[in-house]
Parts: sequence; structure tokens; C-alpha cells
Amino acid sequence: MRWHLPTESAREQSVAKRLRASSKFYRFLWEIRGELFADGFEEVLIESYEPRGQEPCPPAQLAMAMLLQRYEGQSDAGAVDAAENDRRWQLVLGTLGEERAPFGQGSMVRFRVRMIANDLDKKLGDRTIKLAKRSGKFGWKKLRVALDSSPLEGAGRVEEHLESHWARDVEGGERGEPGARSGIGSGHRAGAADGLDRRERESGAGYRLE
Repeated sequence: MRWHLPTESAREQSVAKRLRASSKFYRFLWEIRGELFADGFEEVLIESYEPRGQEPCPPAQLAMAMLLQRYEGQSDAGAVDAAENDRRWQLVLGTLGEERAPFGQGSMVRFRVRMIANDLDKKLGDRTIKLAKRSGKFGWKKLRVALDSSPLEGAGRVEEHLESHWARDVEGGERGEPGARSGIGSGHRAGAADGLDRRERESGAGYRLE
């Protein structure tokens, strides 16, 4: 599922022009979002991740959200909230004017699992840093520090919640307890993320784990 980037509308141009110097990173991502996923990189993301749900989020758009999340040090819940309420995020994601985030917490967890499993988290960061260095639109050294200090593995409470359930399931399975789940590893965590997305849709709002 490809990410069909919106044309640079007058509304996007207006929001981009009003960004302050402290928001330079968002303008940088907005300007390079097409080039970032060129050269077959978007196809690699699509092959490694199969979007689910009635209105699945394109992998490239999730990858862009993940860059924003890592730069800000947001949790998964915070990323969903920012996608819904922060116009800088909406500018980068191409969702200005939309009331709902294009993804849920479960999608973020499932996508992160696949990115790490295929070593694509590093490739995404490296491509972004190279574009910053080549274009001069953002400090590439500052970007490297920001991305390195906010690894994907620790992106939010949702992942911790799923990991704890996974650990209990494995322990129960080793003891032979009835009802212990048979799914182990990234596939099981992804399945749990499906349930999280389903609860989000049923509640009509971003599901929160506090």
C-alpha cells in the first residue's frame, strides 16, 4: 500500500511558512518526505509490513510518524495524540484538517516490530540523516544524536504492556498451564497489537494504557 502524498496545497504552504525556527525539523521532513521513500525504499517497507484493518495506514506514512516520534521522544499514545492535534505533525503526515490520526497505537507497535526484525529502523534513520547532510536543511549531527538517543525499542507503554503479556504467556506455556497462548515472538506481539487497534475502533478514540 503506497503513500499517496498530497500535492503541496496552499494550506500546507501557509502552515509551513508560519513554522518558527524551533520547528525546523518538521519543515525539513515535509520537504524531503517524497525523496526519503524513493529508490525502492517504500517498496521494501511494503514488503516487510502488511497493513491491516479497514483503512490501513501506508507503511511509509507510519515510518514518517515513527521519525517524528523518535525525534520528540513520544510514547505510542503521545504519537497518536500529536497526529490528531499538532499541525506540525499533520503537515508532515499530509493530514491537515483531518480529525483522526491515520494510525492507532496497535499499528505503531506492529510496525515497529517488523522494522526492527528487518533492520529497517536503522536504514530509515540513515537515509534521513544523509538527506539532512546533503540538503543542508537540518543539522545532520543534531539529528543523529536525537535519533540515537530515542531508540525504537523503548517507544511506549503499549510495547511494554504487550511484552509483559508475552512474557507471562511464554512462562505459562513452559509450565504447561492450560490456556497459555502458543504464539511467541514478534508474531504474537503483532497479534496483540491487532486487538489493540480493534479496541480503538470500537471505542471511537485512541486507546490509552496508563
